[in-house]
Amino acid sequence: MRRVSLIALTILSVAVCGVMAGNSTSLSTNQKADLIWMEDVAGSNGDMVTVEVNLSNKATAVDAITLKIDYDQNVMKFVDCEKGDLDPNWVMFNCNETAPGQITIGAFTVKNEIPVDSVGSLVTLNFMVNCKACKSGQNSKIVFKSLADDISGFDKHGASLLFK
Repeated sequence: MRRVSLIALTILSVAVCGVMAGNSTSLSTNQKADLIWMEDVAGSNGDMVTVEVNLSNKATAVDAITLKIDYDQNVMKFVDCEKGDLDPNWVMFNCNETAPGQITIGAFTVKNEIPVDSVGSLVTLNFMVNCKACKSGQNSKIVFKSLADDISGFDKHGASLLFK
């Protein structure tokens, strides 16, 4: 019961944050939908910001992921990434800036998986805010360009960096 309440609260929080951030993409109303999303962040020039990539897999066990995330390289600099708390003992886990403003994340496991009905952090991305000309109140989008492997059919919702 607590897990269902946590899932419902998490999905509701994402929906409210998306509406408040002006995100025109609505969350799926399908209670069995798999979902991957990022948390909005705020920062000023010179700040390190951490973007959580979260997962709720109501219908799909996950043992392999590939995702590409785009961001504005004129606003942020990718520093590094870390495994999230949904680590099923990845055999391989890697993230790289494969093109300016694009991060590719890949991971797989052989014996374990993220079981169906899990909710948590898949990966944490760290960025340095690098925009001297940006003003308070401006924002910059961080979006999923593509999803592959077990997460290919997941609903996806990006995030924003809000300048303080």
